[in-house]
Formats: sequence, structure tokens, C-alpha cells
Amino acid sequence: SQFISAEFADFLKSRGIQHLRSSVYYPRANGEVERFNRCVKDCLQTASIQGQPWKSFLRTYLMDYRATPHSTTGVSPSELLHGR
Repeated sequence: SQFISAEFADFLKSRGIQHLRSSVYYPRANGEVERFNRCVKDCLQTASIQGQPWKSFLRTYLMDYRATPHSTTGVSPSELLHGR
């Protein structure tokens, strides 16, 4: 698979990323990602219902998400990533 190839492993290693895999047949093991995917899906459905262009609607949603403090960390994803 493309996600376990030597090239991909080298890419991750060069960036100091630890690749954690979850079971394909057990989506709850990857709950945070599944929850976020559901939010993105809801966003796209809302754009469709409102007749809005999905790309700009999604862009706005992601900007808001990245700027909103997370209940667990108390800071926004953007702040965690950029340190400011």
C-alpha cells in the first residue's frame, strides 16, 4: 500500500513524524478523525443545501475550526501548530 511503502516511511522520518495506524475494520479506533470527518461532511451538506460553493464554504469552516480553542487543549489548532 502507498501508506506503508519505504518512500512514505522515509518521508515521515525526514519530517520527524510517527505514523500510527489503526485497524481498517474498526473505525472507532480512529475516533477523533472519524468525528472530524463527520463534521466536514456536515459542512459540505450544509453548503449544498444552501446552494453555496462548497470550496469556499469548506475554506471558511476550516479557518473557523483552526482558530477556535479546543476544549481539551484550551488553545486553537493554529496556535498549537504555529506557537502563537
